Amino acid sequence: YTLSLRDALPIYYLCFHCQNPGIFPNSDTKENRADKAALARLCRASKRLNAVAQPTLFHYYAAGNLPREANTDQGRTQCFGEEDDKLPLFVRTLVSRPDLAACITSLQLQTCNAATGCTPETLERFAQTSKALGIATPTPLHPEPTKYSSLFKRHRRNIHRWLQALSIALASRLEMLLHVLEDVTPYDYFDDSDIELPALKTVALRGAYADYDVHDVGPLLAAAPNLETLYALDCGDPVGNLSWLSLRSEEHTSELQSPVL
Repeated sequence: YTLSLRDALPIYYLCFHCQNPGIFPNSDTKENRADKAALARLCRASKRLNAVAQPTLFHYYAAGNLPREANTDQGRTQCFGEEDDKLPLFVRTLVSRPDLAACITSLQLQTCNAATGCTPETLERFAQTSKALGIATPTPLHPEPTKYSSLFKRHRRNIHRWLQALSIALASRLEMLLHVLEDVTPYDYFDDSDIELPALKTVALRGAYADYDVHDVGPLLAAAPNLETLYALDCGDPVGNLSWLSLRSEEHTSELQSPVL
């Protein structure tokens, strides 16, 4: 039994990505969360429905936790949510299901201090996958005993930063990436790797608690030879020399060198 396009068509009405091509999804909205929940229920309803709904469910991963408030008059003051973005669980699925990883077309990533699902066994499996991709692993991989909560939080953020890079690398057909960055980007994990993202055409970057350096985005752009559009918001040194940066067309490159914000 094969489901036809006519049978599958209603599934697309539950996918923000399918209904709004070219727009980054925002998982913080009630409507978007309701659609995701409906797709997840369809996946659990039957094997036939799962075969159609699951690839659509994985069209995009949106971490949520976007800024709730912004004050640009007195410096950038942004209030980010602390909801668990479930990134470790998402990466675990990508590692075990490459077929679903190939369904991802859009990612929205954001730092989270409440991530769960990183057991020692899971971290070891992630490390094996990272090594196979030529991506470095954090040092140390496992948290060291400490009485200082700040050190534990720093380790957790480093792991989360690594998993962001890993999720991008595993999504080989990724077309759009929205990334809320801290001053230390995760793209250094792509250095000396053979990661290629030929489908990636649109990247939007914005700062979180501190400005990031646009030059640190270099390893990501090197892996995306067909990139057409780059939005760089809240980056440091916006008027610096961007001659190292090349997009697919001269038109896009010339446009980029002036309006980086």
